[in-house]
Amino acid sequence: MLKQRKQLVMLAAVIVTILGGIVAAWALLQFTRSSGDLASFGTFLSGTVAPLWSIAGLLLVYLAYLAQTEQIAQQDEEIAANNAAINRQRIESSFYSLLAIHHAIANNFRTEVPIPLRTNEFQVVVGHEAFAAYHFERFKSDLMGAITSVADRREALTFGYEEFYKKSGQALTPYFGNIIAMLKLVDSLTEASDYVAILLLHLSVAETTLLFYYVVLDARVTVSLRELFVKYQIFTDVRLTSELLDQSDLKLLAAGRGAV
Repeated sequence: MLKQRKQLVMLAAVIVTILGGIVAAWALLQFTRSSGDLASFGTFLSGTVAPLWSIAGLLLVYLAYLAQTEQIAQQDEEIAANNAAINRQRIESSFYSLLAIHHAIANNFRTEVPIPLRTNEFQVVVGHEAFAAYHFERFKSDLMGAITSVADRREALTFGYEEFYKKSGQALTPYFGNIIAMLKLVDSLTEASDYVAILLLHLSVAETTLLFYYVVLDARVTVSLRELFVKYQIFTDVRLTSELLDQSDLKLLAAGRGAV
């Protein structure tokens, strides 16, 4: 738009300048052929050609203003692009830092599991394997226990989850919080889905499933936060369905429970 305006102004300035030159040449020829009165010729020029060239001068000044405006706009665009690149690099660096923290938190999980085919013998497992062996198994046990004692499934799941959170909440709060921080961090990027895909590669099936029940059952999860998980389709992966207590639980995500 600005470039087109510059071209139009430049064209107008050239036309007015040429027109003034043509008028001046025509007047000089006419006065030379007739009276030759240079005073009258000067008066004619000041009354006709001078205004045209004044207009041409104003157009050139305006053209210089447009050029300066265009230069400033280009500088602003370059600054904005540089700031966007710096912000993207900052977010990317923060994302991978949080991803490292995610693994550090997971590596703090530690438990003993029975050694197959050996009676009363156990081995220590840590990290994501310990998460599945301890927290997720405890979670399923608490929920299944509640389901057998409470008729309404939604109420049973909520009760079982709250009982589980009383025992494991202290250990899992930073774990959930770090995942949420990663989602919120990349949400402003156009490539957010790519970063979410990277995050999902670092979550086991047990972790993703427990995250699902956390999102749909925990009263501390806000509606806007739940919508963030829905936005990036965190729980549409087919692998999730293998660990759900029941396939109908997928409907809980749409129903919602969290605080407003």
